[in-house]
Amino acid sequence: MDSESTKHSPSKSNLSFIAANSNYGTYHNGKRFTGVKESFPPKDYKYIRETYVDGKRHGVRFTLWKNSYSIYVYTYNECRYAFKIQRRNSQESNFEVSTVYDWDTLDLIIDYKIVEDGRKRHQESFYFDREDLDYDKKIKESSEILQLYLENRETFYQLGLFAHSYSNSNNPFNLTKELNEARIGKSLYAYLIQESMNELLGHTVADEFMEKYVLENEIAKKIINEDQIQYLIKYIAGVSVAYNDINQKMVTAIVVLDVETKEIVDQAFSESEDITIHIPDLFAYNEVPLVIKAFEKLTIKPQLFFCDGHGIEHPKNVGLATILGIELDIPAIGCPQKRLVGYYKKSSLETHRGATEELWFDDQIVGKALRTQENNNPLYVSIGHKISLDTAIEWVLKTTQNTTLPIVISEAIKITEEIMPERVRYDFLDDRENINGIIL
Repeated sequence: MDSESTKHSPSKSNLSFIAANSNYGTYHNGKRFTGVKESFPPKDYKYIRETYVDGKRHGVRFTLWKNSYSIYVYTYNECRYAFKIQRRNSQESNFEVSTVYDWDTLDLIIDYKIVEDGRKRHQESFYFDREDLDYDKKIKESSEILQLYLENRETFYQLGLFAHSYSNSNNPFNLTKELNEARIGKSLYAYLIQESMNELLGHTVADEFMEKYVLENEIAKKIINEDQIQYLIKYIAGVSVAYNDINQKMVTAIVVLDVETKEIVDQAFSESEDITIHIPDLFAYNEVPLVIKAFEKLTIKPQLFFCDGHGIEHPKNVGLATILGIELDIPAIGCPQKRLVGYYKKSSLETHRGATEELWFDDQIVGKALRTQENNNPLYVSIGHKISLDTAIEWVLKTTQNTTLPIVISEAIKITEEIMPERVRYDFLDDRENINGIIL
């Protein structure tokens, strides 16, 4: 039987966990490992890529099976989020997407959603808002119940209480669904997250991970999905972002084009060596600040953005094009070469230029697969902000008369490739030829 092979790529981290926990974790060359570990197991798994800090999982764990991809996010050695895609037919676009928040902490406590062929089927759900992020207050409000939990922790876990107590007939604590969700579950969640922080850091810090998901819900309410272009567009811009999770570097480039003369009139780039948890659901939180730094260097400001990244074709409808458009108050279009969550039947997309098929996710149209050149692979167009889908399609076709990609995106990609020739790009749905689900 073939044995598993591994590769360790050490990297830097701004975090350092307390030495009291050095007796367990992942080691390499006799030391607690910080960096990226790649595994090539036999049999069912094809590839595993994990991020560690001081031997503890803190970052992304990417796994590839024969017909599925999974991304798990760990903070302080706790699995906070899982994003999975299960392929049912390798020759067609049939797939199932599930998102699970806080897999380890309370067993599906926040949200669980399965999407089959672009349609949704919800399981249990906890909705967090900004007030729920005041963990100290939540813990104080439910101190008596938390004490009961501490005294009976094993019983709570065995019965699945808090997360599922209302569906369990053998519930000795007699918690109702409403009490469980509105008060107790969120308080216990706050306690357990702070417990993991204390264990590895020796103190508590703001839960930046959950803050980002709360912010996503807030940003989604600001999206304008209709045309609000109040002036003649003279300058358009293309945005591309590249990153490498091993050396923790990221680069973004913006290229500005004069629509009338078809000439490149400005360009700028920006680099960073401080990327944090970089996963599909949260890409934009690392990318947008860097893009804005490059934007501030431009002498000619564009009136429309084309992003080599997603708009509302995103688990929470807030990809790079969406957040960038809202932050800069400029219309933006997402037109990447690969999908994130959108479903369509590849066999239904005709071969001629201009052919489209709707992309579905969560019972809504989140974009269109658009063939910009005959028989070429399509782009996946979605609105970002202040533009309709029909207008977005028109602009992409207008800027791809003789090319597959809008020229502003192609030129931006060239700049990032020159600065960072080795980068990582996930491709979960096999929209481009790749190895192990990752385009390197």
